[in-house]
Amino acid sequence: WLAFTRRPGSLSLRGRDSLTSNFDQSVVARRLRHLEAEAETFLRFSPANFKQAAGLIAYYDHFNYHYLRVTGAGPGKAKIGVYSSEYDKLSRCEAAEFPVETAAAGIRLRVEMRRTELRFFYAFGHDGDWQAVDRVFEATMLGEWASPQGGFTGTFWGVCCQDIANRSAWADFEDFRYQPL
Repeated sequence: WLAFTRRPGSLSLRGRDSLTSNFDQSVVARRLRHLEAEAETFLRFSPANFKQAAGLIAYYDHFNYHYLRVTGAGPGKAKIGVYSSEYDKLSRCEAAEFPVETAAAGIRLRVEMRRTELRFFYAFGHDGDWQAVDRVFEATMLGEWASPQGGFTGTFWGVCCQDIANRSAWADFEDFRYQPL
């Protein structure tokens, strides 16, 4: 489910279970250590349908996360947006739809946190202009004080991939970068 040799210079993740699963998730993440920080990655992904997704995630547990993801949007199409679970209540904020070839060529993904607010951005290709997702997301729900389950792990930022159809979709991530602001 994880490879460094599939595409040289990239971390490749094979999609597995959904983010609500207690079993086989394909997630690689690091602990958030600052109240103001940003993370960025470059994603190459060719989703065949809406059951395949990959992207950048701000994650506390399977009840609480915000996920900037690329997913299928019909034949030959992909879309990007934020899929959120706040206390197990799901919501979506769609940002753009485009040809799946655009996602295969690569999309930069970025998350910024300023204390209690999260903002997500994307750009097509290595040199495209950043575009903001048109919503500010609540960051305080990504902690043990807010989770109905309790916990102690803290918030993680990382990359992930799902394929709840047949576990065959691969996502390639280049240079995950995290830095305090």
